[in-house]
Amino acid sequence: MIGKTHLAAGILAATTYLSITGQTELANIAAAGLGAMYGALVPDIDAEYSIAKKYFKISSALYSGLSFISHKIRKNKSSFVHRGIMHSFIIPAILGGLLWITSSNSILNCLILNTIMGLGTHLLLDFMSSGISFFAPFSMKRIRLFIRIPTNGIVDHFIRICCWGGCIYIVWQEPILIVIENFKSMIAQI
Repeated sequence: MIGKTHLAAGILAATTYLSITGQTELANIAAAGLGAMYGALVPDIDAEYSIAKKYFKISSALYSGLSFISHKIRKNKSSFVHRGIMHSFIIPAILGGLLWITSSNSILNCLILNTIMGLGTHLLLDFMSSGISFFAPFSMKRIRLFIRIPTNGIVDHFIRICCWGGCIYIVWQEPILIVIENFKSMIAQI
C-alpha cells in the first residue's frame, strides 16, 4: 500500500478510538491523531522515497544508525531492510511495554496506544500486499494474505477511500442523524 493509504487507515484507527472512548480533551485528540499518523507511516522509514523518511528526520537518523550497526555486526544479514524489523511484532511489543510502564499518564498513553494502532493498520495493509517479516529479526520469511493486493492499484485506492469515508462517518455521524431527523419532521409537517 502507498503512504496515503497507510495514513488514512491510521487516522481511521484514531478516529474510531476517540469515538469509542469518548475522548474530548484536545490534548488527547492531538495525541491520538499524531500517534496514529506516526505509527501508520514509520514502518516505511526504510523505503527510499517514503513519507516517513522525508518528514521524520530524527527517526530516520536513528533507524539509519541502527541499520549501520546491525549491518556491521551481522555481516550483511541485517534485518534492517524494507519490510524487515520495522514490519515485525518487535516495535509494537516494545511500545506495549512502554504503555504498561506509563499507565498513569493519560496523554502519553493515548499517544503510545494510537501509535501501536497505527503500526497495526500498517502491518495489516502490508500483510495484504507484498507480505511482512512479522517475526524479524528471528526470521525474515515474509507472510502474506493468500491473494496479493497490488500497491497503488485500484484496491489500494478503494481501501483509502473507504478509510476516509469511515472517518467522515464517525466524525459526522451525530450531526448527520440530527439533520435527517429534522428533515423527516419537516416532511411530516407538510
